[in-house]
Amino acid sequence: MWLTCFALLLGLFLIGDLGQFKCRRIEAVKTDNPPKIDGKLDDPCWKNAPKASNFIDSSSALPAANQTEALILYDDNCLYVAFKCFDSNPQNIIAKETKRDGNPWNDDFVEVALNPFNTKRREGRNTFKVNAIGTQFTQIWSGRAEKAEWKGNWLAAVSRPEFGWTAEMAIPWNIMEMPSKKGPINIGINFARYRPSSDTFSFWSYIGRRGSFRFEWDGELVGVRLKRKRELEIKLLGYILGGFDEGKAAGRAGLDLKLKPSPQVSLLFTLNPDFSNVEQEVETIDFSYFERAYSDRRPFFMEGSGIFGMEGDVKPFYSRRIGAIDAGLKLFGRAGRTSFGWMSCADLDRWNLLLMCAGRDLSKNITGRGSYLRYDEGDLESDVLSVRLRWRVKGLSGELSLSGSREGRRKGSSVSAILSWALGRVFARGSFAYISPGYSLPVGLLPY
Repeated sequence: MWLTCFALLLGLFLIGDLGQFKCRRIEAVKTDNPPKIDGKLDDPCWKNAPKASNFIDSSSALPAANQTEALILYDDNCLYVAFKCFDSNPQNIIAKETKRDGNPWNDDFVEVALNPFNTKRREGRNTFKVNAIGTQFTQIWSGRAEKAEWKGNWLAAVSRPEFGWTAEMAIPWNIMEMPSKKGPINIGINFARYRPSSDTFSFWSYIGRRGSFRFEWDGELVGVRLKRKRELEIKLLGYILGGFDEGKAAGRAGLDLKLKPSPQVSLLFTLNPDFSNVEQEVETIDFSYFERAYSDRRPFFMEGSGIFGMEGDVKPFYSRRIGAIDAGLKLFGRAGRTSFGWMSCADLDRWNLLLMCAGRDLSKNITGRGSYLRYDEGDLESDVLSVRLRWRVKGLSGELSLSGSREGRRKGSSVSAILSWALGRVFARGSFAYISPGYSLPVGLLPY
């Protein structure tokens, strides 16, 4: 009897009653007088703006000790967000990162996550962060080059009142892929704050613990009405380099062209790109037998990387295997519940590569994705076909990946599966992987 009661109490403690803090909704309010982005929150429009409050600590699943309030408005051009960050020890507010899109994880920062297609998944989720000294950090789900000319610019500013700190953001809609649906739409949204002095990550709409976020619990911004303009967006970046090589004049030129025929589709062309001034992620020295994967910050490969990138340990395409290229062309985007990508690039004297990807939200809890890669270098001809299926049912989630390769007469395959279970604060995870001896990835990552 006592054992049964104890088990019931433990179950209630582990599960917790967080239903009211998951999948929260906030009404969209349009403004004719947008705020001035100075971080002070003294604009008249904020007085009647919808408020998101009662943030939940992601670790304890309890109301955060230092609370946050977020205010939100929009117009046809931008989404406007303001944060009030209350802090019991304002003198302990930390903010040292000054490089835009650097690493904010040692600083006090706030973020708004926007999912215009409301997919309830990581795919489609864009995050905009600003730390307590105003440094901005941006993550666009489909991938963007780091230059503001490619990514698109947004504004942020902060202030330090007595109760802690405040922040304001103005995020243009055209930075993100947007649905073409007419009439009002519901956009996935969440607000978050990180406080390093207490290592607290809190959310307005609770999505679970760090490391096992449940993005289907993100909130919604309800009833957004936008005047959609069908304009062809064109961005052109070129470069010319000149100098002397062994006493002789030498020069080089290149061109990058980006077209957006619609808010959901992007076309990118590059000719003789200059990657020499790109600061790549620094590879660390690890005491491990396995090779690690690092991000690729070259503009051509960053654009659309969320669609072309291969998740998981085994990556059929790992762009850091690719050196200099003479030319490249890629088309990517999203149409409703389907994402797609087509990419071709080459060193005209040595090799050429073709990569095609497609993904589909099969249901609210199931997604599928397939890719085909063709790589030719001299006498080497290689093909890799991959399929991945993901699902989540309540606390149970899983992933199954199948891949086959052919390199000349050599053939091989790989199979991997991951199964995770979560109940309140209890987690379990298991994985399985099999790789046949003939499996080959000439421009991929096979760490094992």
